[in-house]
Amino acid sequence: MRTENLQVAREAYENYAEFYRKSSYSAFPQQHRTIEGTGRYSMILVEQRRHELADPAVEEVVISTPLSAPACSYDWNMGAGWAGGKSRTGDLIVVPPNVESRWRVGGPRKLVILAVPVDHVRSLLGPECPDDLSTALEPLSGSTAPNAVVSTLLQQLWTLGDPEGPMGRMLVDSMVLR
Repeated sequence: MRTENLQVAREAYENYAEFYRKSSYSAFPQQHRTIEGTGRYSMILVEQRRHELADPAVEEVVISTPLSAPACSYDWNMGAGWAGGKSRTGDLIVVPPNVESRWRVGGPRKLVILAVPVDHVRSLLGPECPDDLSTALEPLSGSTAPNAVVSTLLQQLWTLGDPEGPMGRMLVDSMVLR
């Protein structure tokens, strides 16, 4: 599973959720939600299989966590070279905005994904927001990191987050503000 010929999607997509629906990821069972809090967030629940795919740069911070990944190894490249590991429940995967990412996934895994628009991240951080969010978030994109709090919040947001109900809006706002 070590090919370097991954094709990055060159079409323009409005957001990460649209890319996910229209790209090769559409072969995987997935559900989508849009949750409106103080911002508009996209969520995806997906059951992936072994694959080698590339994601385009989008104007969103993409955060995901595996809900299950029995013995699934994977590699990723976000511009700084290939890194790898085992997909584990509770780990976070962060893709900074405007960064192409490449993925080689060795087996089945179920993920919940949250995409937060850059303009909302900037409004939340206010004057302390770095001009270059991609570079500021780069240290988080080079490795997976266990984070039980954020992982649990992502899972609860999906499970409890009726996109039309106040609980979904409250959960997403509180998670992003952490």
